[in-house]
Amino acid sequence: MKFKSLFLKLWGIPIVLSIACTVGLLTALVGDDIWDVLSWLLLGSLPAIIVYYWIKSSNAFRRP
Repeated sequence: MKFKSLFLKLWGIPIVLSIACTVGLLTALVGDDIWDVLSWLLLGSLPAIIVYYWIKSSNAFRRP
């Protein structure tokens, strides 16, 4: 049971982000109007999360 918990702790967020990007790509290809907005939100979430954690990690190494 501990292996399953460790697996989800390590790979949970990347799996969720990959599913969100896949759904975003599919909605961009298939739908129009509201689906385009949904695809922009889903596909834009990954770079937004990357930038957030990049800024967060760069602030951690600054000296006060």
